[in-house]
Amino acid sequence: MVTVVSNYCQLSQTKLSQTFAEKFTVTEELLQSLKKTALSGDEESIELLHNIALGYDEFGKKAEDILYHIG
Repeated sequence: MVTVVSNYCQLSQTKLSQTFAEKFTVTEELLQSLKKTALSGDEESIELLHNIALGYDEFGKKAEDILYHIG
């Protein structure tokens, strides 16, 4: 799964693995990469944004805003 996601998000394998390490860490870089690929219609990126949007934090709100503007 990590390899597939890293291809879609245009992040290095190492960077993406760090993101999904012990604690899921969302960064502005990750959100922007997901936004870019989601805008091109990539369903995997859209699904990841939905999962991030479930969080009750700053990045959850940003992911929700990205999804709002995509749809």
